[in-house]
Amino acid sequence: MDHALWLPVRTGNGFGTAALIVGITGALLGVSIVFGILLGAPAVVFGAVGRARATRGEAANGGTALAGIVLGGVALLISALMIVLIAVNGLGPKDRGPGDGGGRGRGGGHSDTYQAASPDLAPPHAAPPDPAPSHPTSLRSAPPHPEARPAHPAGLPPTAVSA
Repeated sequence: MDHALWLPVRTGNGFGTAALIVGITGALLGVSIVFGILLGAPAVVFGAVGRARATRGEAANGGTALAGIVLGGVALLISALMIVLIAVNGLGPKDRGPGDGGGRGRGGGHSDTYQAASPDLAPPHAAPPDPAPSHPTSLRSAPPHPEARPAHPAGLPPTAVSA
């Protein structure tokens, strides 16, 4: 009597699973360019190795490996798109000149405080500023309004005076 001993066959599903995990992470972080490239390329490689093992019968997750290849390609594509967008549009705000937030050097950047523009920076079409008055301003108050009630004699309130 021939008794066959059945041993579990160890499958090599690690590359397909790794390709899927790295591909998903790379696709999600692809906008950062660096992570898209650093995770997308290994996902494609791991997926290709996992797919080859599945074709030879050494692994049982060929679909998982294929998904890792696709997601790794998506991560690389997103990173390439971000590189093109940055090359065309620039990394930050357009350069507007020193001190106004356009540059990264000294004097650039944004400030939370208000800074008034100096007169020499006024646009050429702006009207010239009014000259300073030739006489000092008076400390006296304006003349009283003609319909204003006169002050009560002796500074007493109106209810304290008898008629």
